[in-house]
Amino acid sequence: MLASYLPTDSDELAQFTVILSFAYTSVAYAFWGIRCAVRGAYSHIDYVAKVFGAVTFTSSTLVIASVFEKSIIPLLGDLRMFMIIAGMCGGIYSIHALFKG
Repeated sequence: MLASYLPTDSDELAQFTVILSFAYTSVAYAFWGIRCAVRGAYSHIDYVAKVFGAVTFTSSTLVIASVFEKSIIPLLGDLRMFMIIAGMCGGIYSIHALFKG
């Protein structure tokens, strides 16, 4: 079932967090791009809010998953989540800065 996709150690937790956060962020940017195309005008996107939304979604998903898989609860105390947030904010900021010119 879906439990086989859940992380079982801190390395898998970090990988799960990065993958799901980037997937969420990619979907957010896709919707933003579609919205800009439909309106015919560029609109500002708050990338920091998107990153925090992605990490909040991921961590909330993990908290809900811990109801079904008890081994996740101790993993949530790992501080890599904050490093992932900082890395995503820095990386996405750099991409924005590159294209902003």
